[in-house]
Amino acid sequence: KILDVNELFNIFKKESKNNIINLCKSKLWYLTNSGSRAWLKTYTNKDYAKLMQNSEIVLFSKAFEEISKYLNKFSYYVIDLGSGDGRKGLEFLKNIPSKMISNYYPIDINMMQLSKAISLHEKQNYRLLPYLLDFENLKSKFPLQLQPSEGQIYLLLGGTYGNFDSKKINQI
Repeated sequence: KILDVNELFNIFKKESKNNIINLCKSKLWYLTNSGSRAWLKTYTNKDYAKLMQNSEIVLFSKAFEEISKYLNKFSYYVIDLGSGDGRKGLEFLKNIPSKMISNYYPIDINMMQLSKAISLHEKQNYRLLPYLLDFENLKSKFPLQLQPSEGQIYLLLGGTYGNFDSKKINQI
């Protein structure tokens, strides 16, 4: 299901009935640099990276097939919520023709994570506009005011599988 911007922000206002989205617990990882470093190290474990990140990246092309049905604007602002190091955002953006991406907004609560995202995306053909911001304060900057020829794409890719109960991952 494609969510509109208002539906997305309503999700952040309340926890889901199934406890699928619990922003408070995941936020604790990133509040300190030591927690952020620990998270960045998880992808140096090849087994973890293969299981988690590669599995998610395979889903991006499938998700993009569905999203592409709705891409009819001239240019898009891509808002990557909880961007972390930006790897998943970059992989997702590879599915979108570069001329359709005008701005990329990596948003994270930890400067170390955001710095990694900035360095990963800085040579791309779109404008990079990072924000050090938590979900509780998204409304201070987003949604963006747009012209008729512009659109917004919100990504919530960080720790996707980690947002689910471990017993339910195999059911997804």
